[in-house]
Amino acid sequence: MRWKKGLISLMSLTVVTSLALTGCSDQEASNKNGETVEPGENFNATGFPVVDEKITLTVKGGYNQTNGAKWNEKKLIQQIEEKTNIHADWQLTPVQGWGDKQNLLLAGGDLPDVMLNLNLGNITKYGAQGALIPLEDLIKKYAPNLSRIFEEYPAVRRLVTSPDGHIYILPRVDMSPVEISPGNNLWINKEWLKNVGMDMPTTTAEFKKVLEAFKTEDANGNGDPNDEIPFSFIWGDSGGRSNSGLVGAIYGSFGIVNTRRENTLVVDGKVKYVPIQPELKKGIKYLHSLYAKGLIDPEVFSQESPQYVAKLSAKTPKVGVFAGAGPASMVNSDSKWDYTLINPPLKGPSGSQIKASQFYYMNRRAIAITSANEHPAATIRWLDQIYDPEMSWKFRYGPNGIKQLDNGKWKITPPEEGYNPAEWQYKESPVNDFAYAITPDMAENLIYPDVPHAKSMEKRPEFLNRVKEYFHREWKFPLILYSAEELDELDRYKTDIQNYAQQTE
Repeated sequence: MRWKKGLISLMSLTVVTSLALTGCSDQEASNKNGETVEPGENFNATGFPVVDEKITLTVKGGYNQTNGAKWNEKKLIQQIEEKTNIHADWQLTPVQGWGDKQNLLLAGGDLPDVMLNLNLGNITKYGAQGALIPLEDLIKKYAPNLSRIFEEYPAVRRLVTSPDGHIYILPRVDMSPVEISPGNNLWINKEWLKNVGMDMPTTTAEFKKVLEAFKTEDANGNGDPNDEIPFSFIWGDSGGRSNSGLVGAIYGSFGIVNTRRENTLVVDGKVKYVPIQPELKKGIKYLHSLYAKGLIDPEVFSQESPQYVAKLSAKTPKVGVFAGAGPASMVNSDSKWDYTLINPPLKGPSGSQIKASQFYYMNRRAIAITSANEHPAATIRWLDQIYDPEMSWKFRYGPNGIKQLDNGKWKITPPEEGYNPAEWQYKESPVNDFAYAITPDMAENLIYPDVPHAKSMEKRPEFLNRVKEYFHREWKFPLILYSAEELDELDRYKTDIQNYAQQTE
């Protein structure tokens, strides 16, 4: 069968990436006709504004619902325009449809000046074909903030360097120590625990007993013993990982983690395909034992994020345990802080307590400049302002969500009444739909105030200190950009493999 051949191919994949970090040429850049684009008299190589007479760049990308599409109304975008004299015409698409739209744009050649959040395969493919321009020479010459980051943190440069040695994409990174912990955790209603007279579960066996009590003992105290949902999550996952989606946090109790898109880990120097590992199968059997007893929400297979959040936001709490990033923007305001982390991870039957981790928050597909752009030097100077340390703090948290103290440190501030943390961040900044760079030296000066609204609980230093011994960071499959040949092979087999693994799971 095709999927078996593909599985063998994927399992045997080893990544040895030789980066010939050579410049594209002495030219500034080439347009879609292959002609050299030199900066004109309107361009200032240093100082501000970047251009004397205002220019407009068309920018296409995806936006999430909380962010919205009216970016020119955001304070940070206005500040950069005022400083650089460059106006952006944001032609944005809801993130759910952006993947298909970018494919059409790149294939059809109707390119904007700048594109955001490209699919990884498109970066290598259309960079090599000339639709995306190499950026390394432009960065070296006109982007001091990015140049400094690449020099001080070579891992960031490697992150965005394609196998042909060129840089076609600009990154979005947060290298704060707390960012090694992904927002995929189990949250339990501590008031329900009190109501059923039980302590915080520490093992998978205790967790099962708690869920049984939530199901039968009127845990929410409204007089109806049959309206509680002991455990809910979203089973499907749009990120291309295991189909178990948010509940993947449970697998650490059985000796494995599964957070990479390729469903792969590197253990003792060998690549392992997670869905065929016996540890994962033990975790699935455990989940089945919960489902068979009615302890798992039967809608986990059909609900999507809006329905999930609506369920968690019910005026009277209906869910005892949920999986996800945290209660800050998911749970009704009257009860959201009734939920707390199950921390440290649940201990499994064999004593396993592995916590999933990541390579900080590093996104290698944030911003690209296309060959249609007639102002590449001005564009890279415009984009470089995002990577100024002060601007990066503000792009990351919103200028209203962080402030600099007299001692030079930065402090996260809580949202105003009527806003959840995500809405407050996105009010004046595009945040994760655009770009920023928080480096480790910057992170040393970040203060997390002791209020739950400041940031999701699992991202705070006190949480990290309690779980860092359970991380197996050496297991992480490396963050790389594949060659065109590797992408072709992956595309040939990946769908069949994933479908088979998901159906079996």
